[in-house]
Amino acid sequence: MDNETLGLIILLLSIPGSLWRLWGLHTGRFKPHFFSWFIWALITFISFGAQWHEGAGPGSWYNLSAAVLCLYIAVFSLRYRQTMIKRIDWVCFILSLLAIVGWVLTHNPLVAVMIVCVADVLAFLPTFRHNWRNPWDDQLFGYTTGAINYGLSLLAMDVVNATTTLHPIVIIITNMSFVAMALWRRRLMPRQTTA
Repeated sequence: MDNETLGLIILLLSIPGSLWRLWGLHTGRFKPHFFSWFIWALITFISFGAQWHEGAGPGSWYNLSAAVLCLYIAVFSLRYRQTMIKRIDWVCFILSLLAIVGWVLTHNPLVAVMIVCVADVLAFLPTFRHNWRNPWDDQLFGYTTGAINYGLSLLAMDVVNATTTLHPIVIIITNMSFVAMALWRRRLMPRQTTA
């Protein structure tokens, strides 16, 4: 199978996870924080740009679709007026901007990818903390399908190097660590039902 076909298959496989996330968003079951999702969109657009620059080809298509989805969620989240911006949000935002500056100054997209990987992990920490306390509050399906799709995207890369693969690998590790933690915590803290 050629990389273009695999890239298209990955995009098709991403539809259920995206629809699940959008359904939760539009029904109010998922109330995202604007700044966090804006940062994830920025990080993912930077990662996609680095992959595209390095010639990743169809292996980068899922990253672009994920960036667009993050941006849509960020814009839509403004209706919930959850605008409390925490220090960690600012740190991640500044790191994202530094990633762009680092790329421009060094002419090396790997610098940007390494910085966005740090920013991405830091941006995930509040989600980890929240779900440690409230393991039933998030939809694990989207994180699981995201990790699977990023794994498949590695197979569709036209060029495989640290610049094209580092960020997807970090996302796979953080997503699956998050899912494992949430499932473990759910076993310890059964869902509370109201009578």
